[in-house]
Amino acid sequence: MRAITYLLYPLVIVFAFQPKETLTRTSAQEKIAMRAFPVTLYVGTKTSYLNPVNITATVDVKDTLVDRDFYAPRPFKDGHSAFTFTLRAGVHQFIVSSKNGDAGLDVVLPIDKPTWIVVDYWGKNHFQFFISYTAITFD
Repeated sequence: MRAITYLLYPLVIVFAFQPKETLTRTSAQEKIAMRAFPVTLYVGTKTSYLNPVNITATVDVKDTLVDRDFYAPRPFKDGHSAFTFTLRAGVHQFIVSSKNGDAGLDVVLPIDKPTWIVVDYWGKNHFQFFISYTAITFD
């Protein structure tokens, strides 16, 4: 019986410390997946085809980011509205639609760094979607 005790004793010590080491290790991808990144969404309209145009933007089907009317910009004015939020790293689905403008857009994109997105309504059945990983300025 003592021989078994001596043989098991070192194994118990090894197993007592081994799982703790493996639980504390995380890969670089897991660390990125746990992070959240800022996303700035610019929304506007580039046409007077429909004034105002209602634009709704959602992410991952459940979170509504924007749901309001946008008016055609005045000459020499930008007309974009900025919406800033954070998303966890990973693949996300962006759905943009217009209730009264007969247009829709469904885009799936990875978020793994700060992201800037521009959505413009250009008329019936037409949205423009632009993605950048550097800050966007409008001239």
